Amino acid sequence: MQFKGPNTKKWRKLKKITKNNRCYICHHRLSKTAVFLYSKRKEDTTHIKCFNCLTVYNTSFGITDVGIPEQVGNA
Repeated sequence: MQFKGPNTKKWRKLKKITKNNRCYICHHRLSKTAVFLYSKRKEDTTHIKCFNCLTVYNTSFGITDVGIPEQVGNA
């Protein structure tokens, strides 16, 4: 899906987060692994998701949904 107006305040804030931060769970750069989540109801981007570990972040870079950790445990 393509964004019709990607120059909104939330989109710019999320774009800045992806350029400067790493994922808390898998430590990959969000500039390479982030996907912008678009809310059809709000007609704006609301979250970003690391597609490596599936963690979802909001516009204040807080974790909304915890993804899958890289190492679950030792056997």
